Amino acid sequence: RRLSSSIERVPPSTLTEVDSAYCPQCLSVYDAISAAKMGRCPNCKQCPVCESVLAISELSAEGNNVTLHYKCGYCTWSSDESGIVATLRKESKDAAQVASDELKKLVDSKLKEMERETEELFTNMVRVWGEKAKEA
Repeated sequence: RRLSSSIERVPPSTLTEVDSAYCPQCLSVYDAISAAKMGRCPNCKQCPVCESVLAISELSAEGNNVTLHYKCGYCTWSSDESGIVATLRKESKDAAQVASDELKKLVDSKLKEMERETEELFTNMVRVWGEKAKEA
């Protein structure tokens, strides 16, 4: 993709196009380089089953505490199935932001745990294949 200011014209163009990207869900705007690196909006979470946008939903409420989770409105997948839930106090001012931050931390820790397990599995497979190759 080329910007209009980089295309040779006679006479030179005085118009400049802004190359950027935005998230259609939350309307956050990113420059093209950042958008290409991220591949998706860091603020919006996608359903692992159908890739729809997930919403934060209340799972249960007991006393002053509320349990929240991600829920897909399309295929009804829930982060509760993966054990990713957040419990917060109802009185907090920025409850939605706190809930989003808490769920994001839980998702990130779950992903790191899965990456570590995958790394261990791969290392073990390479070791076993090496031993089999020596035997052959």
